[in-house]
Amino acid sequence: MTNLIVREPLLNPSLQVIGYELTMQKSGNRLAEDAELESLLRHAGENFVSPDGSWLLGTNLLFLKVTPSHLSSASLQALPPDRIVLSMDGARLRESIAQDAIKEFRKRGFGISLRNIAPYAVKDELRPLVTHLEINCSHSNARAVAKAFGSLRQLPIAKMVGRKIDSWRDYDACVSLGLDAFSGKFYRESAYPEEKKELSTMQSVVLQAIDLLNKNADVSLIENELKHDPAITFKLLRYINSAGFGIGNEINSLRHAVTYLGYSTMTKWLSLLLATSSTAANASVLLESAIVRGRFVELLSRQRLTNNEADQLFISGIFSLLDRLLGIPMEEILAQVPLSENAHEALLERCGIFKPYLALAEACELRQGSAEAVAESLHIDLETINAAHLSALVWARQIQN
Repeated sequence: MTNLIVREPLLNPSLQVIGYELTMQKSGNRLAEDAELESLLRHAGENFVSPDGSWLLGTNLLFLKVTPSHLSSASLQALPPDRIVLSMDGARLRESIAQDAIKEFRKRGFGISLRNIAPYAVKDELRPLVTHLEINCSHSNARAVAKAFGSLRQLPIAKMVGRKIDSWRDYDACVSLGLDAFSGKFYRESAYPEEKKELSTMQSVVLQAIDLLNKNADVSLIENELKHDPAITFKLLRYINSAGFGIGNEINSLRHAVTYLGYSTMTKWLSLLLATSSTAANASVLLESAIVRGRFVELLSRQRLTNNEADQLFISGIFSLLDRLLGIPMEEILAQVPLSENAHEALLERCGIFKPYLALAEACELRQGSAEAVAESLHIDLETINAAHLSALVWARQIQN
């Protein structure tokens, strides 16, 4: 049986996304886990590699937990080695088959990351082959991390990855130790929760424009509102005249742009623009999460809801992280933009027909056991959910480039 793919971003010290670890929610036994990993590899190949063989996640790496038995997997061979880091259980290094696998993987160009191992346990002949070492950086192990890092300075290991970082205090400590990459739940919370923020002029203009669009106001009113911030006009015209639209004649006015896009697409674009306006330290990763959520729930709902509801669901996915992106309570944001009743119910009351879709999107970011029941309530199989999840991740990367 297929399980849900869970995505965890890996961040550099500047909190930019440099890669992802994809795992399956745990199944019951080892044989099932091997089958799940094969399914995960297949999904990655189908969604992240284009027909011409190019990597669709840009410069981002993909971390995958494997065992030596997966060396011969056809699905693994279909992935570009220079973009894949294979995470192996360091405790198994005593097995000669594991050591042989590391050498073979590196020979083919894959990165090698070791987990569950002390630095001194890596044999001399394997040290040059290891590209990443994963360290448990939970607060309870902070002293052990410092000690491990001291010994790592003597090892020819390119990158050190701090895992299970659940607070900004732990993140700051790990940055000070010189670690190269970080994962954990810390980025989901505000770095400065006590700081009260106010909307910028651009953010206020965007919210007012979305409000007018939702009310089907005359295009002249929408145009006048957008003119309050020249940067919006520039970004909109650059967007609509980009090569992706393939417009024969250049559009050079706000009125023409709004008319050409239509109110629904214009609202979605403004929602994305609002999310990108955040100046929070963790804005980059939260923005990507918001975009993935929006696209993911839209894809899942297209065959089940009306087009208007699917568009509203996309906006709800974007808005679901706006409070963290903008540092403003969701109630205050929605007080300025009366979204649909379904969106309000999902974002404020956690109920209604949009709720299970957003719950699935969140489940792809966290390991929680309720995902299967939610999927069954929507009559969506997990294969479809996984495909939509990875497709949404690719889409999010592409629109940010």
